[in-house]
Amino acid sequence: MAVLQKIRNRGAILVGAVGLALFAFIAEEAVRSFQSTANENRQKVGEVFGKSLSVQEYNEMIDEYAEFEKASRGLSQLDEQALYRVRENAWNSYVQFQIVKHECDEVGLAVSDAEVQDAVMKGGSQWLQQFAYLLGMGGRYDYSVVRQVIDQYNTMKSDPALQSGAEFDQIRTIYNLWLFVEKRMREELLMQKFGSLLQASVAPDAIAKAAFDERISQYDVVLAALPYSSIADETVEVSDADMKAKYEEYKPLFQCPDEEREAEVISVTVTASEADRTALLAEMNEVAATIGEATNMAKAVREAGSSVAYSTLPVSRRHLPYDIAQRLDSMQAGQVEGPFTSNDNTMNVVRLLAKVSQPDSIEFRQIVVGGADIAAARKTADSIVAAINSGTPFDTIAAQKNQPADKQWLTGAQYEGQAVTGDNLTYLNALLGASAGSLQVLELPNVVLVINVTDRRAMTDKYDVAIVKRAITFSKETYTEAYNKLSQFLAENQTADAIRENAPKKNYSLQTVTVSPKTDRVAGIAATRATLRWLMDGDTDINAVSELYECGDNDNLMVAILKGVTPKGYYPVSATMVDAYLRPMVLRDKKYATLSERVAGKSFAEVASMEGAKVDTVRHITFAGNVFVPVISASESSLSGALAGKKIGDEVKGVKGDAAVYTVKVTGTNKSAETYDEAAERNRAAMSTTGMAMQGLMERLLEKAEVVDHRYIFY
Repeated sequence: MAVLQKIRNRGAILVGAVGLALFAFIAEEAVRSFQSTANENRQKVGEVFGKSLSVQEYNEMIDEYAEFEKASRGLSQLDEQALYRVRENAWNSYVQFQIVKHECDEVGLAVSDAEVQDAVMKGGSQWLQQFAYLLGMGGRYDYSVVRQVIDQYNTMKSDPALQSGAEFDQIRTIYNLWLFVEKRMREELLMQKFGSLLQASVAPDAIAKAAFDERISQYDVVLAALPYSSIADETVEVSDADMKAKYEEYKPLFQCPDEEREAEVISVTVTASEADRTALLAEMNEVAATIGEATNMAKAVREAGSSVAYSTLPVSRRHLPYDIAQRLDSMQAGQVEGPFTSNDNTMNVVRLLAKVSQPDSIEFRQIVVGGADIAAARKTADSIVAAINSGTPFDTIAAQKNQPADKQWLTGAQYEGQAVTGDNLTYLNALLGASAGSLQVLELPNVVLVINVTDRRAMTDKYDVAIVKRAITFSKETYTEAYNKLSQFLAENQTADAIRENAPKKNYSLQTVTVSPKTDRVAGIAATRATLRWLMDGDTDINAVSELYECGDNDNLMVAILKGVTPKGYYPVSATMVDAYLRPMVLRDKKYATLSERVAGKSFAEVASMEGAKVDTVRHITFAGNVFVPVISASESSLSGALAGKKIGDEVKGVKGDAAVYTVKVTGTNKSAETYDEAAERNRAAMSTTGMAMQGLMERLLEKAEVVDHRYIFY
């Protein structure tokens, strides 16, 4: 009872303690939830229609596209620019498909498995054509080969004993590429359905008939033009109100799809100093001496650090650097030239060993001879040569050996510039040295060949030449000096105003650039993603100065100042690009008002006789295109529309063109004898309007989708 009484006496305290404990628990859960949400947001690359795309999902997309790109181009890896294109392609394809899928879902438009399978069977997709190339089918799609790959993968996957070794890795790679292609095909089919639906809606009979009438109706006219250039721009007053009114008229053109930021950057590209050039020249003088005496030329060129490898086979001029090829005809065999500098920022040493004349194309056929050992194979090969020389056709002997006797061509493009060594070198030398119609037995360590050279064409000068080409680069000391110099300047000028004022005094120039989430390179310099992230960071203030970034190909230093921010939406009327677009239009409007008053109420003859008027005759005007006015050297879109329904003798006054005010008199009308073909005209109208309609629709849908792009944070 005493214990119960103590609990009653301290009830308020206990309730408070329990309340605090509950609050702490709830607060802890709230913090955890907030942290979880924050972590998710930090991992979000972007979103479409509120649907988030995580960095992991995007990376998987990039990997798929990159693997397909490498396979289709036969590359082992992609450079920075290629990777950027892959990222952009993956993102743009994702956004476009999500937008189209959203619209298709609303109307119940979808692609079935049967439709995908039918497309796979028929092979009409561009993705399938590329996939067929990957399978080595010469670009010709063959469904049976795809089926074979799928079946082979499934068989090997079901048997663990078959899943070790290079063969399974290869078939798995091809199968994964197939899955990528199949996914893209499904998207492609849905896009085609969406496009077909749009095409059917933009080419009704009325549009097709109107387009036909526009094309067959023709007018001949004589016109009098008063050019806008007759009024000097500086005499026309353009107010802010004029610009604002014109801006509202054309505002949809100035949509800013992503937040943009204007910046000023100092970009310093480090180049070789005079001391660096002197040091390289000393090295290249030593190289010239070494190359002049070397017997193992490939080794000497390699050890000299040349960017051009020595070819063990003579090469034609097309496979040599241009600056080197230009010198060879003036050199003698054995001559060494250099060091000399070239426009590609290199220092060079060249030794011409020999100049030869060789066929650039060789036609040949061969028989591979087997035997218990090389000696036996050689004996058989000699008997084959004897039989052929005795009149037995080459084809007959090849058939007896169960081998094809097809002739094949070898061209210089297939081997020149390649590192040809060992048996391959012996083989090529045998072909290059053989005369047309010759038979020879070529004995290699593991095989004996009977080779018949049947034709030699395109005799070409080729060069046995050793080239040491070295880039003229800066030293570590030169880079450090440039870094310290710019660092010192920034330490002494820590504000944007101070940098702007003093940069010219130190020979630093400020370059104005505009960046957005889609920007790949700041100021065109590679590896500037860190600079971009700083500029796009919402916490970066106007006139803030960045740290000193090292970028480019390890040869550039950059510092940035955030100058201004244009939010997503519309560019303001004060924007430079808006002003450049609208001001000429406002000037034209005001000049038109002045000139149209001058021609008001006047006949064609009166306008033609006015001072500054230019008269011209234009024939075969149709509504299907713009009218080129030779006397003004301008293409006008308004003239054809102004003639609608006019008869011979009619005058049209005060037509507002892009370059002048026109008064037009109709002198002739005509219609071609072409008859109306509804199906053809509908198709023609669809082709001319669908593209524009699709572009306009996608712009509106893109705005509706509220796309968020945060990729710059991660890449």
